[in-house]
Amino acid sequence: MSKKGNTRIGKPAVGTQLNMNFPTSQVSFDIKAFDNIIRSQGVKVKHYRAILDPRGLNSQGEIRRDIPVGNSDGNLFKIAGCFTATFQVNDNAPMYEVQGQIDASQAMMTPPTTYDNSDEPVLIKIGDRFEYQDIELRVVTDQYVEASSIGREKLAFKATCVEELIGSDGYEYKENVHFKINAEGEIEWISQTRPGINTDLNRGEVYSIRYRYIPYFVVRRLIHEVRVVQVTDPDTGVRRNERLPYQVQVARENVFRDTKVTSNAPVQDPRFEDITDSGTIVRGSRGT
Repeated sequence: MSKKGNTRIGKPAVGTQLNMNFPTSQVSFDIKAFDNIIRSQGVKVKHYRAILDPRGLNSQGEIRRDIPVGNSDGNLFKIAGCFTATFQVNDNAPMYEVQGQIDASQAMMTPPTTYDNSDEPVLIKIGDRFEYQDIELRVVTDQYVEASSIGREKLAFKATCVEELIGSDGYEYKENVHFKINAEGEIEWISQTRPGINTDLNRGEVYSIRYRYIPYFVVRRLIHEVRVVQVTDPDTGVRRNERLPYQVQVARENVFRDTKVTSNAPVQDPRFEDITDSGTIVRGSRGT
């Protein structure tokens, strides 16, 4: 390299030269404006904190428990509060794998910085649960069900409306004529015209059902966990760092339904009970 300075060969100018002048003023974010946008366009959500369930464990890392407990994915849920959040990009895209059909339904949510009518900050962890308020988010699913001997069958989700119910012989049953949906979202037969029971096998007739239910959503991923911006106090001129709202990816509850409930565990949510696979229903047990 020459000691005379820069020996690079210059390039001739082409056209008029425009100099890039950066602004000398500082750019500040308005946290309240962010929250106002979210709250004005969002829906009310109840936030449940996910807490690891330690009941019945004798040592750290052990999977066996001394007492029977019922939880969801090893978590307990406690109400944290309600906030208004934007809800967007909700899809329904089941994947077909070797294990069967896996539901990958997901959505994007942006909560405000604080709970509604409160100064308490919204803090979210993967596994937390969101339930929508003041609106019926109806989604549709279907499944096979085996008739029980007591005339009541539990579904995978708490049903709100049955669109179609067809027996193995092709007979179509009607809601409020042959059956009704009880307070627990179960199928309860009110007519003698119903799927039968094979007494030799002690198993009920299989029927298919298409129905609606109200889902909840579970936090799968934190897209923006820590978003920090510069804010200037208009009164004092003091400039500081502030945290902007989260952005989270949530999955619908049917990805998270592997809960085991035993006879000694209190049932807090009907959707946390196992579905029976025999001719009878045994509440609070696996039914096997």
